[in-house]
Amino acid sequence: MELSPPLPCPSASRRSASTNLPLIQATSFPHFRHFIRANGDGVELEYVKQLVPEHPEKAVFQALARTNGKTSTVVVKFTPKYCHAAHEIAQAKNFAPVLWFYEEVHTVGMFVVVMDFIEGESLGEDSALSEELVRELREVLGALHGHNLVYGDLRPPNVIISDHGPMLVDFDWAGEEGTARYPADINMGVLWHRDVKPCGLIHRDHDIHMLDCWKRGGSDS
Repeated sequence: MELSPPLPCPSASRRSASTNLPLIQATSFPHFRHFIRANGDGVELEYVKQLVPEHPEKAVFQALARTNGKTSTVVVKFTPKYCHAAHEIAQAKNFAPVLWFYEEVHTVGMFVVVMDFIEGESLGEDSALSEELVRELREVLGALHGHNLVYGDLRPPNVIISDHGPMLVDFDWAGEEGTARYPADINMGVLWHRDVKPCGLIHRDHDIHMLDCWKRGGSDS
């Protein structure tokens, strides 16, 4: 897969996620049903279910994608911010689902991200990682850091353990080091690096700190 040079990741869309929730929830599923892939293939979407119904503020859906007579299961995500460059770098090393579509859709007022649906399980909050898993996660973080990108949100729900190994599935906070920032409403009850703060810059040391915390089974010692 040929990668374009990483560029500054887009900032938040002009409308916030909370502003768009009534638009998304006004019907059973979002009105976004069709898109064109980079190769020119048209794709029709049929929504199946919301993936995190316990968190209605998170507009993430499982859907069937139909193109050229084939049907695939995908995830459709609506978000005010997403770093597709980081996703593509992780995907090239088989550490992220295949990205089908990424674009700010003006009829939605947010970025729409479509990717392969990955069968697997998220790691538990207190999971102690195997040496192999630590090595694999360190490899993908190294690939991002090598392009001056940071991930920022290495928490258990964002890592799916599949038959193909660990997959990062959320690049909302990722971006260029020195530019990417944590959200204003970040949950400070997580074992973040001591320098993490709301709206603060994300550094590669923060990514490594989170991985080290997992390696110790959730210890912050």
